[in-house]
Amino acid sequence: MSSLESIYSASARHYDGVYASYKLDDLPFYLELAARHGGPILELGAGTGRVTIPLARAGHQVTALDINPAMLSQLDTKLAQEPSDVRARVSTVIGSMVDFKLEQRFSMILMPFRGFQHLLDPADQRACLKNLAAHLADEGRYVFDAYNPNFEFLVKKAGLGGAFVPDLEYVDADGNTVRRFNSITPHFPTQCSTVLFRYETSDSAGRLLQIEVDRIHMRWQSRWEAQYLLELSGLEVEAAYGGFDRRSLDVPGTELIYVCRRAG
Repeated sequence: MSSLESIYSASARHYDGVYASYKLDDLPFYLELAARHGGPILELGAGTGRVTIPLARAGHQVTALDINPAMLSQLDTKLAQEPSDVRARVSTVIGSMVDFKLEQRFSMILMPFRGFQHLLDPADQRACLKNLAAHLADEGRYVFDAYNPNFEFLVKKAGLGGAFVPDLEYVDADGNTVRRFNSITPHFPTQCSTVLFRYETSDSAGRLLQIEVDRIHMRWQSRWEAQYLLELSGLEVEAAYGGFDRRSLDVPGTELIYVCRRAG
């Protein structure tokens, strides 16, 4: 787990620009669930507040937990620009999703954009799920989101031998162009991928200003492995989707999304 404290050292600076480029479609899904189940809400792996701040704007009390202080520092900077009532609804906690201990239970616990996959060790995965189940209110809900493994894609990446390929680009607040390249090396026996992100920042004249590289490791789960892991950790699957448009898991998609409550 200690490695999670240092990953994203470069990505923390580029996080908002990168995820704006992704055009993720998960926010309406989380806002709708929050409207249905209410707060307080716990967001694990909150990052710079991509989901936290819209939830707070919608009137929900949100505890934003992340192991990376650089991410939460950016969240604090963004909160400073929000109205006082929005700021008052958010509290930040530096901590691990495996063994956090908070003095309240939550109506909803979120771990957006595949945060669970940073846990590589099965013991850590089980500890995390049992811990968050203990922090759910009696009628609370936990939303699990993970990558639905596309083995054709992973085999193709394995064949590249770790070579970098263009990923995305955006213009930062200083008017510089940031180009991101990725290298994905899957290791099938452990269901883990080593992912390198290389950021190349150039000014308006095209002069290269900086190159930064981050390395992360992520573990994928199959559909039924994920469901059994949730059930063995004291969680009951209430609904399952293959995308944030609520498509069936039987329809090809990129996500494994489970809405869970405490068993019993």
